[in-house]
Amino acid sequence: MIRCRRTAVLLVAVTLAGCTARPHPPAPTPAPSPVAPAPSPSAGPGQAAVDAYIGLQRAFLRAGQSTTLDDPDLARYGTGEALHTLRNILATYRAQGLRTRGEAVFHATVESVGSDTTRVRDCLDTRGTSVYRPSGEPYADAPGGLRLVLADVVLVDGVWKVTLLDIREIGSCTV
Repeated sequence: MIRCRRTAVLLVAVTLAGCTARPHPPAPTPAPSPVAPAPSPSAGPGQAAVDAYIGLQRAFLRAGQSTTLDDPDLARYGTGEALHTLRNILATYRAQGLRTRGEAVFHATVESVGSDTTRVRDCLDTRGTSVYRPSGEPYADAPGGLRLVLADVVLVDGVWKVTLLDIREIGSCTV
């Protein structure tokens, strides 16, 4: 299940990808973002959950470079409503002729480990990312920044996957 504050659902499309308020000229296609390696079976649930969370975020950013809805790493690291929501954001980007670029900075840690769910807490920094129109048409989006993200990660058929993202507003955390 995805739980987001009221504004987070509307803003996630521009804020997860980061933002700037100035138009961008066409840019060369950036190199794919590295995707977190698959957690090793010997990694504890905490580190495996953090790896899955970062893997999903990086897959989302990479998929946003071309608005690829079926990037295999999205399903590798996410499931259920979390995966559905991220694919909807990518579909919205595609329909509006938008792309993402840049890298986010993660400050993910384990907040809690339960019997079936590990909670990851991140102060996600999207200041180094942006949404733009490859056509060169101006596109002004909201500025990126530091935002609290809580993610529930569960073991699904032996693989850690993000099932819930609670994305807060810019300024909701500090590093």
